[in-house]
Amino acid sequence: MSTPAVTARRIISAGVLAGLCVALSFIAALVLMLGVGIAWQYAFTSRIPVLGDFAWLAIEADLARLPSFLLSWTPVVIGLIALGTALAGLQRVGARLPAPWGAQLAPVSLTLVIAVAALGLILGNADAALYRSEAAGETLPSLASRRPATWNLVLIMLPVIFGTSGGIWAYWIWWERRWRGWLGAPADQAHAEALDAGSAAWFERRQAAARWRQYLVALSVAGAGALVLSVAGFDVMRARVTSGELWATPEKPLSAATIPIDGTRRLLMVENTYGEGRVQALLRDASGAVVGGPVDVAFVDSAVRFDRSVLPVDALASGQYRLEVQHLGGRGGRVGFAMIGGDAVPVTAAAILVGLAAGILVAGVSLTFGAVFAARERWAS
Repeated sequence: MSTPAVTARRIISAGVLAGLCVALSFIAALVLMLGVGIAWQYAFTSRIPVLGDFAWLAIEADLARLPSFLLSWTPVVIGLIALGTALAGLQRVGARLPAPWGAQLAPVSLTLVIAVAALGLILGNADAALYRSEAAGETLPSLASRRPATWNLVLIMLPVIFGTSGGIWAYWIWWERRWRGWLGAPADQAHAEALDAGSAAWFERRQAAARWRQYLVALSVAGAGALVLSVAGFDVMRARVTSGELWATPEKPLSAATIPIDGTRRLLMVENTYGEGRVQALLRDASGAVVGGPVDVAFVDSAVRFDRSVLPVDALASGQYRLEVQHLGGRGGRVGFAMIGGDAVPVTAAAILVGLAAGILVAGVSLTFGAVFAARERWAS
């Protein structure tokens, strides 16, 4: 006869092994996709006479890189195993809670973790990418107006969060139940017994189910409201971008713009968007003293170019500064600029709050629909 301690170990072991199966399935899917890609590459290149002799060499090179590629996914495998352990623990805790709250503890927690991780990374990386001068995808004059809107990223990620968390949970619970059977660990009976209470409690169960649906609707509304507030807060906290363009020509040799500099992270860039000849960019403070630059900006044969230069502004005090562009020779041209400033810690905290609110919304909506469909099937049967 199994003792409670042995049963607990078997249940946790089932969760760990289920997480390992999820991780191995993920790696197997990656290997399968890579195999399909390598086979397609060989089939394509082997038909080209010039490249036919090198097709197999390319395949061998790809296969040689496969072990290092798989090793790079080691943190993901460890994370999925740890996730399986955590889900098994939450399942045990949920079995002690009243129905139907306990049954939803693990899947809701998984949804929150996926949402915080996904949106935290997406929003945080989108903000941090602005500070990499070589990584900005837009020309500097349009950077402020064409940076991705927070709501666009959030709305794209909501179905991703739903699909990822739902898929991981369904696959994990499938393996977990089988490992429980193989290890001889009993299934949780608390919720099943609550549903099989007998015909005398039919109306009571129906009223409890109606209250449960009301709680889920309230949770969904609260999640939507929290998401609106958190996105608004993130928009306030995220990096502030001031961008535009300055023209310097023989007819107008000097052009200037006032830019604000603040925040603990700062980046001031200029780029040669269009023109011919040379201009010079520098930064002045309120007293007129030069505090940044000068930086020479060269235009090449009237070609559209995006060569960027950085003016150091980290040591400057917060305030208003004057960016000047001075014509030095040739026909001159257009110089784009962008000033980016913000604070890392508030942005990270705001991104986590957005992920948490999105997780609450996704969990509330999915549980609401699940409860409605379950009620229809229950009362129809």
